[in-house]
Amino acid sequence: MDWYLAAMRRSFDFAGRAHRREFGWFIACVLLFSAVVSAVWDIAGRNAASVASALFTLVHLLPFLAATSRRLHDTGRSGWWQLLFFVPGLGLLALLVIMLLPGQAFANRFGPPSAAQPLEP
Repeated sequence: MDWYLAAMRRSFDFAGRAHRREFGWFIACVLLFSAVVSAVWDIAGRNAASVASALFTLVHLLPFLAATSRRLHDTGRSGWWQLLFFVPGLGLLALLVIMLLPGQAFANRFGPPSAAQPLEP
């Protein structure tokens, strides 16, 4: 839960780096919360579920983009690499592979290694 809260506190921070663990826990929490929201609102009815889903997506879109950008920075790539998501076919798979790569162990143009950075801003 600390990883999720740390990522949410850095919602508007596109600078710096994010370790695989930080990014992975954030994504896992978002997926878990999404499943819970969907299940709870599905009981309330289809219209309520779609509204809740849209609100959840809007709330988490910017933090997701920021966390993804920081994760790409950890691998030495610009946040603009997120545009691979829109490439049909292999774009999403390529982005996933890049996210799973280990971060650079040395300081790069985006800052010092993320393992040396504290979770709390």
